Amino acid sequence: LIYSQYPNEYLSLFENAATLKTPFHRHEKTFIPIQTHEWVGGFLGRKWGLAKPIIEVIRSHNRVESDENISAKTREFVALVALANLLAKKLGYSPEPELEDDLTASIPFRILQIEPSVLTEAENDLTALIDDQLMSFG
Repeated sequence: LIYSQYPNEYLSLFENAATLKTPFHRHEKTFIPIQTHEWVGGFLGRKWGLAKPIIEVIRSHNRVESDENISAKTREFVALVALANLLAKKLGYSPEPELEDDLTASIPFRILQIEPSVLTEAENDLTALIDDQLMSFG
């Protein structure tokens, strides 16, 4: 939604994030201090009547490692979305730079307490699934 209104500015933010190897959402806050994609997602979630825990996940998915205001009830869901973000970056499906090669060292992974083999299996399955989808369009 924000990107559609400011495509050139957003492309510049993605380029800055890639050049500096820092998370996109940190650059987004320099451009729009309050209305980040997290804020817009939370706004839409409230407007559409989504449950409060879902809105909390939407608004917190980039801050799982630093936000102590995330409730214990939704912390694992926030960590799951954060880990999915990291996995997308690692697999190259995000314009953001990959910051961690070893996702088992990430805070979301530690919060979820899953076995490393489960993450490896998910990474392999996801890669195969996306490759299959791309071939069907190719």
